[in-house]
Parts: sequence; structure tokens; C-alpha cells
Amino acid sequence: MDKAETVIIANGSNFPDALSGAPLAYKLNAPILLTSGKDSKLTESTKIRIKELGARKAIILGGESAVSSEVQTTLKNMNLTVKRVAGKDRYETASLIATELGGTFKAVIASGSNFPDALAIAPYAARNGIPILLTKGGETEPLNSYASNVIKSKKITSTIVVGDMKVVSKKAYDALPKPDRIAGKDRYATSVAIIEELNLPTDMLYVATGKGFADALTGSVLAAKENAAILLIGNIQNQESVETTNLIAKHNIDTFYVLGGDSAVNNDVLSRLILK
Repeated sequence: MDKAETVIIANGSNFPDALSGAPLAYKLNAPILLTSGKDSKLTESTKIRIKELGARKAIILGGESAVSSEVQTTLKNMNLTVKRVAGKDRYETASLIATELGGTFKAVIASGSNFPDALAIAPYAARNGIPILLTKGGETEPLNSYASNVIKSKKITSTIVVGDMKVVSKKAYDALPKPDRIAGKDRYATSVAIIEELNLPTDMLYVATGKGFADALTGSVLAAKENAAILLIGNIQNQESVETTNLIAKHNIDTFYVLGGDSAVNNDVLSRLILK
């Protein structure tokens, strides 16, 4: 992306507020740029990129504990119009992002307690304008009121649930309209199941680590634009997911775009997957 009217600013050190941002970023043709939650200042690399893009607007995801007021002030001083989308917690923030996104009759429901499942489905949700609503992970947790209210107000008629009953409980599932659960035995198998069950293109895949969220988060909008899926993989040799290797073999996939450096996606592990 050479130019962008709007940029999305999210915390690169913690995942919750940014998880639901991909569909909004795709709608606005806006890149997701990260700033450090450990440092209250806007990172220099992010500042440079905003200038290169010629952005005039910024949308901050999350409250001041995620993206500081100093960052907001810096953006304003760069002559950007700044809007913050933030609730009192990650669940309300996700619902507010869904409201910003606009009309749809479908929603994705994912755990707000961990990031892999939401990231794996983010390109599909983004490309199709489907909001990602979060619910608290755990086998007994009910659907939170924020997600429930969005479903009612937007008249959502069907939902995709990502992850098993340990991450999105049966109680939450049963409270949803026409729910369809997509789940594997772990985060890697779930990312494969998303590709298979949603019949996503497999002529090429974006690959990201399943151990961190930043690379897949920022890459999700790019993947959506390319009508591609994100495949999550591990970073330890000889521990490759059987589901992952089977997916690659079944579809004879030989084109991969890797998100992140060797420390995120180990070249040896990637080579072993491709060669299989």
C-alpha cells in the first residue's frame, strides 16, 4: 500500500483491542499500524509510515491503557483527525468496532481470552464485512451482553463460532442465532479447519506464527485484499501439525507469503512443511 487516507492504530504489545479491527481496516482500506503498549510514545517507525502513506485520519483501537493519550496527541500534532474506538474492556471495544463496521447479517464469535482463532478467521471476516465479536474463554462462560446486544441491534441471523467448547462455551454457542462451530484440536488445526470448511482459496497462503499475534494481525488486511487465508504454524522442528501438512499435500500448495522474520516463522520448519 503506497497511500492511505486512514490508518488504524493498535497496541502491538497486547492483543485484545486489536483483534476485531481487521474488518474495519479492510472496509476503510486502512493499514493496521502498531505502537508499543510499554512505551507511551508513538513508535518512530509507525510515525514515519504514517507520513509516507499521506494519511489524514487515524482510528485508535482501545482505551488509554492500550494506546496512550500521548500517542493520540502526537497523531493530532501530525495534523491527523483522530477517533478512538474504545469500551471499558475488550468485549465492549469489539462491539463498538462492529457498530463502526456497519450493516451485516452475520457475525464471527471468538474467544477474547486468546488470539489465534480470531486471527485465523480475520481475512475471511474482513473481506466479507463480517464483525468479529469476542466472548470470554472458558467452558462455562455465557455470551457477554455487549456481543448479545450487537447481535440484536444489527439483527444478526447467523454466526460462525471459532474454537471448541473450551474457548467458546456451549452456553455461549446456544445463545447465538444459527451458530456454526469451526474448531480443530488446537490453534493450528483450527486455522486449517477454517480454510477447509469455508472453502477458502489455497493457490497461495499467508503463513504466520501461532505463538504471537502482531504479524498475523497486521497481515490480515493484506491477506483479505489478496483473497487469501492465513495459516498458523508452530516454530519447533518435528512438531508440525498433521492437519497442516495434510492441507498442504491435499491442495498441493507451493506458494507461501511469510508474515514476520525467522524468529517468528522458523525457516527450517517452513521448509519441512513445504517439502512434505
